[in-house]
Amino acid sequence: DKISAKLKQRTGSDLEIGIASFKGLSSVSMKDICLVPSTGDTLLKVDSVNVRVSIWSLFTGTIRIEEIFSSGVHCILSCRDSVCNYSGFIHDKPAQKAVNPGSGTNYSLTLRRMLDKVFNLAPQRANIHDVFLTYRNDTLEQTIFVKEFHSDENSLKGFAEDTKSH
Repeated sequence: DKISAKLKQRTGSDLEIGIASFKGLSSVSMKDICLVPSTGDTLLKVDSVNVRVSIWSLFTGTIRIEEIFSSGVHCILSCRDSVCNYSGFIHDKPAQKAVNPGSGTNYSLTLRRMLDKVFNLAPQRANIHDVFLTYRNDTLEQTIFVKEFHSDENSLKGFAEDTKSH
């Protein structure tokens, strides 16, 4: 599959998708997703996810998520013995050109680009269940469990629990 091959080439990670199907041009459903980096622990497991993107935003080269329905998500960020399972996804980019030459990084431009990406990817509607976000290092393991999260154009509600492990 092209996506798995491209991800392997860019990050060294293996992506497995049990079942994937498309509905029209803007929706994709996937089940049994597993993302395993070349080093470290499994980064992501997802039982099921359905995503619908804005077809109009694709014409401008921007991905804007309209809806996401997901359940059984396990995201594990692990950094043990200097081996981080997410390091393949962090790429050093050349510093942004500053507005005034010689003044360093243009933080305003960097912040604007980051916020544009965050808000474009934030779905207008979401229904998410059973999400485990875990961070591990040599001395700590912390998990946040999101039992349920619902959002639409008018409201945002959900329940999350901070659980502490050994």
